[in-house]
Amino acid sequence: MELQGIEGGKRLAAVVAAGLVLAACASQRVQTQVELPVDLADQALRPVGPAGSPREGQLAWEGEQLHFKRSASRDNLDLALFRSNGGKAPLSLRWQGGAEPRELHCNALHKKVEVLGLKAEKPWRMECQWQGDERPSLLLQEGGGRGLPDYREGEYRRTGLVLQLRSLHRQARSPIPQGVLGYVIEHEGRALAAVDLGGDRPQVVLAPRGEALARRTASDLALALALAWEPIKN
Repeated sequence: MELQGIEGGKRLAAVVAAGLVLAACASQRVQTQVELPVDLADQALRPVGPAGSPREGQLAWEGEQLHFKRSASRDNLDLALFRSNGGKAPLSLRWQGGAEPRELHCNALHKKVEVLGLKAEKPWRMECQWQGDERPSLLLQEGGGRGLPDYREGEYRRTGLVLQLRSLHRQARSPIPQGVLGYVIEHEGRALAAVDLGGDRPQVVLAPRGEALARRTASDLALALALAWEPIKN
């Protein structure tokens, strides 16, 4: 009986310890959640993509199947009087199963250049272009706005639709700005979608209502921002 009591106590201790670990993990996830805009603060975040970091995969989203393919690489050139090093991170997204199959191609770039000993840096930028279009419809770039060196902002323009995008830098309930923790996508001053990159998996939140084309496009762009990798920096 005494042995059984000891074993039972060990099992109970193990269960309690496991519960504490899970609680700690849950607490950590809450702490890494990005501070959402007021328009989206009461909406649920939804994880995007499979666990881990596969280069290629599929996921179900808003009644459609999305196939993604991504990579990240260095891009170096070293000549006698000219040096260039940086990285690129292309991403392809293909939606199927909905009313309108579509394909979006994005590329994030970062580059440093040195000519005759003079150094210059081309900050991070990301462009996205729909299959069949002649030019990119999204340009998002790093510009050091709002007193943050890695602050990013840009616009999406296509078929009469204009969306504004900007990076988010604060954790929930924290006044201290950090690096890029996520993004918000707005239409006419109202947040339609946001991306949380602060946890172990990217998450997206969508506004429950909005003009149909604007909301769907914001959803598409949010997925692109959630799945895109950062270019490799030397």
